[in-house]
Amino acid sequence: MSLQSLHAYCAAAATIAALVLSNQARAQSDPSPAALPVAPSAVDAPAAATAEMHPSVETPTAVEPKAAPDEPHSAWHWRHSLDQRFVGERASVVEGLGPEASEAARLGPTSGMQARARAGTQVSYASPDGFFRHAVGELQVQLRYWDQPWAPLPATHNALLRGRVELTTTAGQFTLGRSASVWGLGLLATDGGYDALQFGARQGENAVTRLGWAVLPASLWHKGDPLEAFPLAVAVAYDVQAHDDLARLPGDAATNQIAAILYRGKQVQTGAYAVRRAQTDADGLGLAATVVDGFVRYRRQTGLGWVEIAAEGLYGWGHTGWLKSPNQPDGLDLAQWGGAARVEVGRRRGALRFEAGGASADALPLNGTLRSFRFATDYHVGLVMFGQAQRQLSAQAAHNLADPRYSGSAPAGVQRVATWGAVTQALYVHPVVRLQPYKNVAVLLGGVWAQSPADVADPFRTFLNGGKATGPRGAQGKRGLGTELDGAVECTAHLLDGLVAVARVDAGVWFPGDAYDDAAGGAMAAVGVVQGQVQVRADF
Repeated sequence: MSLQSLHAYCAAAATIAALVLSNQARAQSDPSPAALPVAPSAVDAPAAATAEMHPSVETPTAVEPKAAPDEPHSAWHWRHSLDQRFVGERASVVEGLGPEASEAARLGPTSGMQARARAGTQVSYASPDGFFRHAVGELQVQLRYWDQPWAPLPATHNALLRGRVELTTTAGQFTLGRSASVWGLGLLATDGGYDALQFGARQGENAVTRLGWAVLPASLWHKGDPLEAFPLAVAVAYDVQAHDDLARLPGDAATNQIAAILYRGKQVQTGAYAVRRAQTDADGLGLAATVVDGFVRYRRQTGLGWVEIAAEGLYGWGHTGWLKSPNQPDGLDLAQWGGAARVEVGRRRGALRFEAGGASADALPLNGTLRSFRFATDYHVGLVMFGQAQRQLSAQAAHNLADPRYSGSAPAGVQRVATWGAVTQALYVHPVVRLQPYKNVAVLLGGVWAQSPADVADPFRTFLNGGKATGPRGAQGKRGLGTELDGAVECTAHLLDGLVAVARVDAGVWFPGDAYDDAAGGAMAAVGVVQGQVQVRADF
């Protein structure tokens, strides 16, 4: 069930500590102890290691910040971007069930097309001395259209993705305005940026309005560059959700209170944060939850290539009034966990990633505690199993729960049952290899094997069976989610200076596990998906 998912509770908890450490401008050190230089871009996220390997135009922000000038005087910089993307997909039949076992619900085959246009501008100012060292102003707007919209989003969706001001001073870094959310590996919060070793098109819809402050404690005692003393940042922030995986419905209102700490050395990055989420919906029902998260990443770059080892883990707890049980008519408690670990090795012409992860499951959804966790929807594990098949089956479960033959009227929170394509209730392994035989051509191959950590429980089928864990097609006491095989081909063309076009085709097939058998033990048919995307981006 989607409301068991705590990932969106802190989707707004972006790299607030990295507001100091990931800024690409580096102000020159002030001789006073209060000096606060900004970290160099040499320790940027893993994309730096694969930048030459995948010349994609998909980036998390409108433009990359301009580095501070080496010359000893102040300087202004302007950057602009235009981005147009088209995505089309076709999925084969997903065999589900209607409210009655005799009512087959053949979900699909489905097809759809979406178009997305973005325009952004950024201005930055850098100074080598004085109280104000670096200032950035950023604006990015988006128009998206679906011919078959993903409920509950409308067919046409306009959004202000970025609209922020960021000031780096000798007293810390201050942020105000609309910004994206990203943290760690992206299990909880990801801004929809490009990952060379993931399948499928990302949506990149998470956005918050933030008031934040971050500081390098070493600046309090170190007279030179505090990053040389100890590259640690601490940060606090208050967010008002604009839109994320949980705050999707009309009338949703959510806030986050955040505290974070981030160490970002040349080879090791590690951090932790805690966030308190408060949310209400149009009916006045609420949610209050706390999440703690930690991640670590080690990357070593050599002349032969790179090696990276990374992991992220989290635990969340709280209470929601969106669902109720006979034992707890005021709502249900939340207790959820999730995590992932991966090893990546690569060179300029190829890379291999092996990832294993898990999201907690709930075999007893009516016992008073919701345990099923969901990753951020833009964190992709394969193409079909989670992003297509489970998305459609969970939408069917929400439809069944609202059937007037059983509920009279739709129960509160039923719209949040749909997973929207997120990884949920699963333990998985996910190997991926990317080969670049030519500079502008890449081939991606991967697979997924998954099973649930608890008996799979479709909320509607389990309700009909008096709380006994029952799968979406009637199987009981089963955990196998199945196996998936995926592939993709990506071609890039640099048309003019600052103008890049990318064409990509992804395809995958999922062989369902025994959790998707029917009540008589009959296996569910395989599901295939083909997705194509074309993107053109101009930076000037």
